Amino acid sequence: MKKQYLLLISFLLFACPQQEKSPSDKTSTQTQVYSLNFIVNPLGSGSIKVTPETPGYKYLAGTAVTLEASPTSGWKFSYWSGDVAKDTSTVIVIIMNSDKTVIANFTKIQSTYTPTYTLTITIQPPDGGEVEKTPDLVSYQEGTSVTLQAISATGYVFVNWTGDIPTNLQNQNPVTITMNSNKQITANFQEIPQGATYYSLEIYIEPSDGGTVTKTPNKLYYELNEEVTLKASAYEGFSFDGWSGNLSGNQNPVVIKITGNLRITANFSRSQYVLNTSVNPPNTGQVHKNPNYEWYYPQTEVELRAVPLQGYRFVSWSGDISVSTNPVIIVMDSDKNITANFEKINQEQYTLIIQLSPNSASPDWVEKKPYKPFYSYGEQVTLQAKPPSGWKFVGWGGDINTTENPVTITITKNTTVIAYFE
Repeated sequence: MKKQYLLLISFLLFACPQQEKSPSDKTSTQTQVYSLNFIVNPLGSGSIKVTPETPGYKYLAGTAVTLEASPTSGWKFSYWSGDVAKDTSTVIVIIMNSDKTVIANFTKIQSTYTPTYTLTITIQPPDGGEVEKTPDLVSYQEGTSVTLQAISATGYVFVNWTGDIPTNLQNQNPVTITMNSNKQITANFQEIPQGATYYSLEIYIEPSDGGTVTKTPNKLYYELNEEVTLKASAYEGFSFDGWSGNLSGNQNPVVIKITGNLRITANFSRSQYVLNTSVNPPNTGQVHKNPNYEWYYPQTEVELRAVPLQGYRFVSWSGDISVSTNPVIIVMDSDKNITANFEKINQEQYTLIIQLSPNSASPDWVEKKPYKPFYSYGEQVTLQAKPPSGWKFVGWGGDINTTENPVTITITKNTTVIAYFE
């Protein structure tokens, strides 16, 4: 065998007219590639380990993929759903015979122990009135909200609360407290002077954290027919709805005349904001809201996560926000309409370059099926060396290393193969 000097020369076979005219190149064999999309529900409750892990989670048809669900602290795995049968096993194996979306569902672990606290109410003076507790229990679990309403006895007027109660709540009646410790609270009343035509004007707030009412003049008791101006002021997130008790309507401020002992309630309602989301174009993705409610209290933070469907990618948010961050956190300070914009992904294409050694070798010594200028991810290509008489095929190099002939390779990137002859 005569000695040859090896020199690598690049040939793009798709540019070779001889190959394009070959009848054998009209036969093609292509293996389907499928995509795996996986979702953790709810967001942040756990994670999914995928084996094997491929770029873009794309797999050849028939590939077995193992999914393992792992909960984060305070959560436990519940079941798989989506394009798989419902399964409570933390590890499952799926066969990629189509595009698949798999959801790992987790649930929050409930604490088995909740501390309880006592609430002691004292009346000062003892015959000044009474206090109604809602709910009225011997003890309360941590975090329970309890509403206290002071009701003055005849000849007395409620003044304030003292004890284990925040300063900003001491003049509210009724008042709502949160049980986070044992509490002792005193309801203070004052006696109306005897033998005088004095009357009490007690103002109640509903709900207790909805706002305040100012009285002008501000006294514990008033003379008969004395005029008093009442003005309701809603806290942030609330609106004033109207008066009830010994006063009706929604005029604000309003002037009343003292005609006896009066009890008036200022009614407020909590403001609520709605968050509407949409997808553009339709059926190209999903928007996940966390937390996912029909409406939100003012200043609630909501995380929006755009999840594209197979073949699409997230581009930006539009509407009441204009950013490309994903996920994004918004603050509910008004009703909001937000759109997640997606666009179609162009199929990635890769080149297959054949280099021949020695330089005297001809491009038609290697047959490539199917013969194309570009290939899709996961596409299989068969290479066969066909040297003429007097030459021998030695093996393949470059991105593969084998002497198998013909050889079938799977395209996952721009690929270069060297065919060696002697």
